[in-house]
Amino acid sequence: MRRNRTKSWSGFVAGLIISLGFASSPFAEDFGAAAGDSSPGGATITLPELSLSATADRAFFAPDTASQGVVTGEQIQQQPVYRVGETLEVVPGLIVTQHSGEGKANQYFLRGFNLDHGTDIDISLDDKPVNMRTHAHGQGYADLNFMIPELISTLQYSKGPYFPALGDFDTAGAVQINYVETLPHDSPCLAPACSATPAVSARSRVRWAPAIF
Repeated sequence: MRRNRTKSWSGFVAGLIISLGFASSPFAEDFGAAAGDSSPGGATITLPELSLSATADRAFFAPDTASQGVVTGEQIQQQPVYRVGETLEVVPGLIVTQHSGEGKANQYFLRGFNLDHGTDIDISLDDKPVNMRTHAHGQGYADLNFMIPELISTLQYSKGPYFPALGDFDTAGAVQINYVETLPHDSPCLAPACSATPAVSARSRVRWAPAIF
């Protein structure tokens, strides 16, 4: 009885393998045709060459070069920002973010590098260094929350460690911010302006430029 059962099972398995082999042949042919097999009986599909091109959007800002340039105050005012430090995002490729709430320096990213809170980017405002050489949070800590974007006249940027005059923190790049020298004073008056984000934050400024006789 045992021998008969063994023979019956072996015959069943052999028949199953043969049937699967015959069934897999047309499936393999169909798969080869779908994959673009050029063997006899298959179909070859040749896709046409596709070329995409677009002109640069220069409606807002057209940098001189990707590695060095100047941004005017008018161009900066056209850029919406959530935080003061995000004003620096007019620099091509520079990302300014905040990873743990308000009240401290932003985190900077440039050319694929994590610049921490200013360790590898030199920032100055009216030729005054913003980077702190020693700080408990990190060397080169650059807190720009005191900056007034509405007073910026020009912003100069450069990338790479090719400018020794910019100091030790100019590893990935540097940003030089310049305020306006004078304010319009055709008539002595107050010029208030406000900007707010609903339920998040609000800021206001007051300029006063009285005429000096």
